[in-house]
Amino acid sequence: MTPIETFTLAAYFFVLIVLAVYGWHRYYLVYLYMRHRDKEPKAQPPLDPLPVVTIQLPLYNEMYVADRLIDAVCRIEYPRERLEIQVLDDSVDETCSIAELAVRRFALQGADIKYYYRPDRKGFKAGALEAGLKKHEKHLILHTAPAKADPSWFGYVITVRPEAPFKRAELVNALETARIETRNLFCGNLLRHPAYANIQHRVVGSLTNSDIITTNTFFIGVYPGLTSEMIKHILATFDKFIGEKTPQ
Repeated sequence: MTPIETFTLAAYFFVLIVLAVYGWHRYYLVYLYMRHRDKEPKAQPPLDPLPVVTIQLPLYNEMYVADRLIDAVCRIEYPRERLEIQVLDDSVDETCSIAELAVRRFALQGADIKYYYRPDRKGFKAGALEAGLKKHEKHLILHTAPAKADPSWFGYVITVRPEAPFKRAELVNALETARIETRNLFCGNLLRHPAYANIQHRVVGSLTNSDIITTNTFFIGVYPGLTSEMIKHILATFDKFIGEKTPQ
C-alpha cells in the first residue's frame, strides 16, 4: 500500500475505535440506569445547628440593581442570628448612597448587615496595608506586584530584613497576640524543610535570598471583608511593635 492508503486506513480504524468506545460508554450508562432506577435518594437529616453563613456583595457603580440586590439577599429564608451580610462597595457614583440607605433600612429591621466603602481601589486590601507600612521599609521588605501585573491578592507578603532589630517570630507573635492571623510563606529554600531532607538534589549558588525568605517571610490575609478599622488595627500593631524595638 502507498503511504496515503496506509494513513487513510489507520485514520479509519482510529475513528472506528473512538466510536466503539463512545457507544460502549452509552450502553454502560443505560446499564447503570437500569440497575439503580428503583433506588430513591434519601434526604439527609438537617444540620443542627445550622452553620453561620456570610454573604458578601461586591458592588461597583451598580445604582440600578444595588437596592434590589440587597433586598433579595435580606429576604433569604435563613435564621437571622446565623446570617451575616457584607456590602463591599467600591463605587464612585450614586450607588454609594443607595446601598448605604438600603443597609441601614434592613439593619433597623434586625438583619446582620454591614456596609463597607473605600474610596481608593488600588491594590485592594493589600494596597491599603502597603501604604500604611511604607514608613517601616527600613526594617521590612514590602512585596509589590511587578509592572503590568494585576494580581488578585489573598495575602500580603512581608519579609523582615536580616539587619532588623527583631526576628520574624517576635513580630508574628505580636500580631497573633493582637488577634491578627498570619501564615509563614511555604517557599524559599525548601531543602530546609524536613519533607525534603533526604532527596537527591544539587545546589546552584549560595541560596542566600532563598534562606532569607524561608526564615524571615510571612503573610497576612487580606480577604474583602476587612474593614478600615481592621486595617487601622493591623497598622497600629506594627507601629507599636516596631516603635518598641527601635526606640528613638
